[in-house]
Amino acid sequence: MKIAILTTRHTPLDDRLFHHMARILARQGEEVVMVSSREAREENLEGVKIRSFEGRKMSHKEKNRIFLETLREESPGMVIVPEPFPLFVAARYRKKTGKVVKIVYDITEWYPGKKELERWGGMGILLFPLLVVHNLLAAAKTDAFIFGERCKALPFRLMCGRKPHIFLGYTPLLELIPFHPPSSPAGMLNLSYSGKLSREKGLEVFLDVVELLAEEMPSRQIRIRLIGFFRNRKEEGHFRQRLERLPGNITWELLPFLPLEDYLQKIRDDHFFFDLRRRDPENHCSLPIKLFYFIALGRPLIFSDLLSIRKEMGEKPYLHRVRPQAKEKIAGIIKEYLKDPERYQKVCNAAREEALQQYNWERAGKGLLPFLQKIVTS
Repeated sequence: MKIAILTTRHTPLDDRLFHHMARILARQGEEVVMVSSREAREENLEGVKIRSFEGRKMSHKEKNRIFLETLREESPGMVIVPEPFPLFVAARYRKKTGKVVKIVYDITEWYPGKKELERWGGMGILLFPLLVVHNLLAAAKTDAFIFGERCKALPFRLMCGRKPHIFLGYTPLLELIPFHPPSSPAGMLNLSYSGKLSREKGLEVFLDVVELLAEEMPSRQIRIRLIGFFRNRKEEGHFRQRLERLPGNITWELLPFLPLEDYLQKIRDDHFFFDLRRRDPENHCSLPIKLFYFIALGRPLIFSDLLSIRKEMGEKPYLHRVRPQAKEKIAGIIKEYLKDPERYQKVCNAAREEALQQYNWERAGKGLLPFLQKIVTS
């Protein structure tokens, strides 16, 4: 079976699409081609053929043409898509060629969501219902669904309930995350924040907490890394100024978005992991992907108390769910661990053990290929 993965939002080496789908399917003997419009890259990597192009400044018409040409040349029997636009391209390819081509929609994000509202400004409110219809029309053209989480599956199961589906969460491939035992938190305290670097995603609160720790423990050295991208120039200017004003016992480093393996290498020495995004309706119904990567790295986690996390995880000794505004409580959690290194080590081991036993792609991803094979024969 030849499988093409088409995306306009994700890079060709995306963690889920490339590392957890394309690579594993290729290992299992399938022919896989990865096509992204986010970066110019043509190579064969880990058994996956990458045919990607830089299309961020292209019109939809031009991107559509390149995607269609690539599909004609590759002639896949199945196309996996994570967004509506390439789904319509795949449907058009199927109609034009008259071939039997199965289309699978991998849903891990809300569309439309806050990204679209931000991009369109005031027009976003007017366009929102049109984008909802656009997404549902796209979904109607699929043969099957892969859902990253149950909340995001609801509208599609209501509308297309008879279509085959599988739930494949965001658990990582553990071969990418060998366990690196934590250094004692009694020395330098290593912290990081990653992803979209914005107030909405919790960076302001994170810096509040770090400053509070620095003030209450002036003799302790703290190193922080910010890894990702800023939402806009205004917020970037604000946070750069704030970093420059941090107390003298804090050193900081600002890094761009990194490929998955480089990112994991950078954060493996951190003592705690954070996600302090705002508790708004969309975030409450979205499970942070990095939650499971951080569990696999084996560290205490301090996350916003989201309904999605409560439902998925329940109570865990290594997971602290907090109100993101409660900076004193968050700092207190960290200080309690610093006072008790033995407890800290036990919690780190508990997190890694759960990743080995439950939260890993080796376990969760076993059903992907049989599911796709069933779709082909249906």
